[in-house]
Amino acid sequence: MGPFKDNFISPASQIRTRDSIAKQRMGEDEKDVQLKDMALSEKQIQEKLKKLAAELDRKVFEIDEINASLETLNKNLTIQELVDFVLEKAIKLTGARIGSLCLAGKGENRLQVVASHGFQTESKTPFYIDLEQSIIQRVISDKKPLVVKNIETDPRVKKTNNPRYGSPSFAIIPIFDKKAVVGVLNLAKKEDDKPFTCHDVNMVSILVSQIGQAMETVQLKSIVKDYQAYIQQERRLLDDTCIELKKKTIEYEMTLQALSKREERYRVILNSIEEGYFEVDLAGNLTFTNDSLCRITGYGRDDLLGMNSKEYTTPETSRKINQLFNTICQTQQPARLENYEVIRINGEKAVLELSASLMKNEEGKPVGFRGVVRDITERVRAEEERKKLEEQLRHSQKMEAIGTLAGGIAHDFNNALQGISGYAQLLLMKNNQDDTNRKYLEGIERSVGRAGSLIRHLMIFSRKVESTLGPVDLNHEIRNTARLLERTLSKTIKIELYLNENIYRIHADSIQLEQILINLGINARDAMPDSGKLVFSTQNFVVEAGTPWHLPEMRPGRYVLLSVSDTGCGMPKEVQEHIFEPFFTTKAKGKGTGLGLAMVYGIVKNHGAHISCYSRVNQGTQFKIYFPVPESPAQLDLVEEIRESEQVFRGSETILLVDDEPIILDIGNEVLGQYGYKILKAGGGEEAIELYKTQKNQIDLVILDYNMPGIDGGRCLRELLKINPLAKVIIASGFALNERLRAILDAGAAGFIGKPFQLKEMLQQVRSVLDQNHHGAYAD
Repeated sequence: MGPFKDNFISPASQIRTRDSIAKQRMGEDEKDVQLKDMALSEKQIQEKLKKLAAELDRKVFEIDEINASLETLNKNLTIQELVDFVLEKAIKLTGARIGSLCLAGKGENRLQVVASHGFQTESKTPFYIDLEQSIIQRVISDKKPLVVKNIETDPRVKKTNNPRYGSPSFAIIPIFDKKAVVGVLNLAKKEDDKPFTCHDVNMVSILVSQIGQAMETVQLKSIVKDYQAYIQQERRLLDDTCIELKKKTIEYEMTLQALSKREERYRVILNSIEEGYFEVDLAGNLTFTNDSLCRITGYGRDDLLGMNSKEYTTPETSRKINQLFNTICQTQQPARLENYEVIRINGEKAVLELSASLMKNEEGKPVGFRGVVRDITERVRAEEERKKLEEQLRHSQKMEAIGTLAGGIAHDFNNALQGISGYAQLLLMKNNQDDTNRKYLEGIERSVGRAGSLIRHLMIFSRKVESTLGPVDLNHEIRNTARLLERTLSKTIKIELYLNENIYRIHADSIQLEQILINLGINARDAMPDSGKLVFSTQNFVVEAGTPWHLPEMRPGRYVLLSVSDTGCGMPKEVQEHIFEPFFTTKAKGKGTGLGLAMVYGIVKNHGAHISCYSRVNQGTQFKIYFPVPESPAQLDLVEEIRESEQVFRGSETILLVDDEPIILDIGNEVLGQYGYKILKAGGGEEAIELYKTQKNQIDLVILDYNMPGIDGGRCLRELLKINPLAKVIIASGFALNERLRAILDAGAAGFIGKPFQLKEMLQQVRSVLDQNHHGAYAD
């Protein structure tokens, strides 16, 4: 231990308690006192005791501080807290005013000042001491404390004073970690500038001896803490990895399930699509097919697998399919085959459309073909049907053109007939005609009536007329039609009538009723090309409330049932479903338009009636028509009361006649003038408007022709109503009352009269309109 052999306290030596040290010192002091008592005075003894007591207090203080420090060092301190504490206690125990604690880094030839005290300036950046230029190197090499009492006289250091410490005395105590020096504690500038003693070094050595162990403990704790943190982190990573692995496992399972579901979905889609899907090998043998291809061909899946196209197609079609596959192989591009026929398992032919492409393996080599087959049988049939319908449409348009021509001719004929009938009626009104002339004139009237009936038929054909409903005896109409059919149908067809003579009278249009009977009779004739029986029957029929009925649209009430049946070829159910559709026909091309039963159906519905059909193949067909019976008897007699009325209405009002036919103007002027009316005439719409503007206050009624060149009757009516919203106007037309004319009436006309008309009917209409309180009553 060198100079500190007798006084240095080893770090491993045991520290005595306060009492044992005190007792020892007391024993020694007592001996000294005994030896010196004789030479000392009492005053000296007291001073010595004081010093001894002070020294004892100092020793006790030091022991307490050391013990307290050792307890503190055993606490959980950081390395920085540890070095700061040791430096603070060393300063306190030794009375030093300057100190520092330095630690060495691994493999470094310098020390870092980790704690300091008493320096004039404190550096915020790390401060290092180079060992090569410092006496500290000697302390580290000798592993012993170094006390320099005076720098000027100590040969171990330079002879100049160290301005850093400002003191000739300093002490350097090594810090051990086990046997290695890991740092030093530097102390300088003791109080009263006294030199540091071995006692100072011993006390500080006790403190610093614990630093290495404490630092090792702190480092171990730090290592343990870091390791625990590492373990925690690794555990978290492991947990995260497990969670992620579990998540990936779940995702993988879900992916497998999704793939399975997707595969199942694709399989379901593949089997649910309308098109047939197939795969064949290079030889053309089927290796896979979906349900739709089985449905299209009629074969089962097991039957189709392994089959070649030549087994379910014609040789020509099989050749086309093989040629298609060859083209795909050569071009490496998809290809199509349209409108080829296959033979179903039941022998029927189906028209198909094929789209195919090349299949390759993973190496890119062709292994077969895949494709989609679409059944276009119905489309081909529909195309053929469309062509038929186009032909029927062209025929219908031709008939429509003929009808339009017939309507125009009918209008012109009505004007001509109106002139003939008007002049004949004027002559008949004169009582001076002899019987012979009257007979001739009445014959003219009858001919005009028959011609008017013919014109009415033309107008029905051209669809220029509405149903004119009136009381009709259905039995009477059937008998008349039956006589007509007997002259037109083949003699091999027998007509039988079973008519109930007590049937109700119905409200119907007799001409359209005749159309129904003729069309049904002709339809029956076509169903009996060789021979047969055509039967007409009538009876009353009542639908009770709450009684179920096969025609749900029929309301409870009374009906007259017309039945028309034949013993012809009959119709299958699929034909019966379409018989009332326009242009539907089962007859050969050029033998029918498919409009006959459609016209029957339309007339039946216009009458508020109901129709049904019953038919069996090779047994015949029966049509039943239910005509509703009006609830009020007055409803049946209204038209007859009007027609039977012979009352003549006279007047003195002013009437404006508007017509582009001079004959019509002359007859109207003659007749109305004879019955007291004042007449103004206009040859067209323009003239009528100008005349009405100047004399609207004198004109009580306008009889206006509907079909005129220039401003027609509809436009003229609107202009007249603009001049006088209360103007009374009767529309006269060679066309029967239809939707267009009804629209004119709804626009403000007060009445309508159709050409050719009886003069008395015109007089009755004139008087009726003039007696109205306001215009438009007729239209309501």
